[in-house]
Amino acid sequence: MNDTTASSRWPVRRIAEAIACLAQVGGLAPRQVELGEAPAGLADADPLNFARWIEGAADWLGVEAEPVVTTYPEIDGFLAAAGPALLQLPGEPRSFLLLVRATRQGLILLGPDHEQRTVPRAHVRALLCAEVEAPMLPRLDSMLDEAGVPRGGRARAEILAQWLRAATVEGLWLLRLPPGADLRAQARRFRLPRRAAGVLAGYAAVVALGVLSWIAVGRGALTGTVDHGWLIAWVVLLATAAALRALVTAASGRLAIDVGALLKQRLLAGALALDSQQVRLRGAGQFLGWVLESDAIESLALSGGLAGVFALIELVAAFAVLAASGHAWPLVPALVVCLAAVVWLGRAYLGGRRRWTGLRLDMTHDLVEQIVGHRTRIAQQAPEARSDREDQALHGYLDAGARLDRAMIVLTGLLPGGWLLLGLLVLGPAFVADTSPAAALVVAVGGVLLAHRALRSLVGGLTQLLGARVASESIAPMFHATAGQERVSPVLRGELDPDGEPAPLLDVDRLSHHYPGRSEPALDHCNLQIHRGERVLLEGRSGGGKSTLLSLLAGLREPQHGLVLLDALDRRTLGLAGWRQRVVAVPQFHDNHVMTGTLAFNLLMGRRWPPTADDLAEAQEVCEALALGELLGRMPAGLLQVVGETGWQLSHGEQSRLFIARALLQGADLTLLDESFAALDPETLRIALACVLERAPTLLVVAHP
Repeated sequence: MNDTTASSRWPVRRIAEAIACLAQVGGLAPRQVELGEAPAGLADADPLNFARWIEGAADWLGVEAEPVVTTYPEIDGFLAAAGPALLQLPGEPRSFLLLVRATRQGLILLGPDHEQRTVPRAHVRALLCAEVEAPMLPRLDSMLDEAGVPRGGRARAEILAQWLRAATVEGLWLLRLPPGADLRAQARRFRLPRRAAGVLAGYAAVVALGVLSWIAVGRGALTGTVDHGWLIAWVVLLATAAALRALVTAASGRLAIDVGALLKQRLLAGALALDSQQVRLRGAGQFLGWVLESDAIESLALSGGLAGVFALIELVAAFAVLAASGHAWPLVPALVVCLAAVVWLGRAYLGGRRRWTGLRLDMTHDLVEQIVGHRTRIAQQAPEARSDREDQALHGYLDAGARLDRAMIVLTGLLPGGWLLLGLLVLGPAFVADTSPAAALVVAVGGVLLAHRALRSLVGGLTQLLGARVASESIAPMFHATAGQERVSPVLRGELDPDGEPAPLLDVDRLSHHYPGRSEPALDHCNLQIHRGERVLLEGRSGGGKSTLLSLLAGLREPQHGLVLLDALDRRTLGLAGWRQRVVAVPQFHDNHVMTGTLAFNLLMGRRWPPTADDLAEAQEVCEALALGELLGRMPAGLLQVVGETGWQLSHGEQSRLFIARALLQGADLTLLDESFAALDPETLRIALACVLERAPTLLVVAHP
């Protein structure tokens, strides 16, 4: 290691300061929160808890630390595009390099003295890969010596790349703005405002060049003396405008792709952040409608926004051309009136679009729900009454659609066409009288035609933007779901345990919960204490509040009254994600799901993804301990077998054990099982229970008596 790289190492005790400084230098604008030195136990924490503390500290600062696992051959590409990134160096004691960005000269690192240094990429790569390469180097160097090949040549690197093509490099975190961050900050991060300004300036130049090109050729054509120099100027202006238009089109396309990706990222983050209780109260049809509307936002907003802004540029040019013509000055106030009419009619169109969209989403919701219950309708509903509700909804939808179409015709057809007719009527007398210069009349006609094209583009863009606005109103809960997310507190697991008599792991004090529409509370002043290492069995009648209690303990619902503490900390202190890292629940069968994906993904989705080799090995071990080894033996791809609706089908009992394995693999302090053994036969129950008792540090099981 050279001196520059050595002086750039950050010790683990200053890792919180390192994350804050790197986020500031990387332009992520972290929150001004004092984290102090890292907890004393962080240096010796296991990799999973260490990674969770890093991610929690970043989240507390308002940024996201995304863990990355890259393969040995891909490490060069990672370093070239990773910054800002946190790089954990292998070996003990733990230390880090802070990668700001990559340049042609090397990698810019941020040192503990807050100075930036440029280091050769090969030096950083060698440090990160030293532990992976070490077992292979003696054998490889011996081979090269026998063959008479220099050790430092290209052959050595190529052989290592082949031998280690499946090896992974871990301990890497990308610092990014979280998906739920303010959209303006996200846009600045990707330089979207600057790029948008460049696109608009380019299009304004295209319009200006177009006007100048026709001035150049029109002057000679109208006077009957076409000069060769003016023809050359016309061709040059047209060629320049065409080339510039191509560049503007390409730039606007890339801008639209990036803005669309930003919107999709925000919507996906919002979908994942929706409150679980609210998700349960909404039907599948409502979520399908949200999906359709989210797709409409991207297509309508991007295309309509660009078309509308380009139209405004053309309108400015049309105003200038009309004002320059002595015979078209009455059309300037007329064009202003047309723009006011566009705004007024646009408001009417917005109301019609809202009504039409609301009816369409209601029909989508009803259709999906009726498909789900179709067999019940056939069995229990009279045949002559099955379509009454659908017919009534369809009639209202068609009526709203007809009104919307009439408003659309006025906006897109009559208004631009009326402007064109008005312009020709105003200029008609001057043409008939033949008393005005031909050049002035042609300029006026050109201004009318340019304004007509601009109005058509403006109206088209406006209708698309209004459609995007209605769509955004429909999916507002999903779009804003990330705004109220609780931050993860960087509290290392177990660091707050007192030295004397151990405090309860879980302390519930006077917990109450009341469901809307019910006269009796599901829970009324419930008290409970669970210490580390305890195994608690909770029994009770159906509807007695057992599942409600577990959902409150797991953070799936927020307590209405009372207090729930975990290691003497409440949920707001730990953050919802931090709470769920420490408490894991296996809900009842109807509230749990097998995702369409690999079995490994279904097992490790609550841990981390992509998994390491150790993660996969532990998942295999837990499955075998739960008597799922025979199932894995039948699967051609083992843990990588696709399961779910389109893949391998699992029995009820196999799914139950998959849910248990998913919870155990999260390594939480407290495991909550709600009727998780109900589908197992006695022998499988004995095996599964033994596995749970061995692997769950603290356990609460809900069962019927």
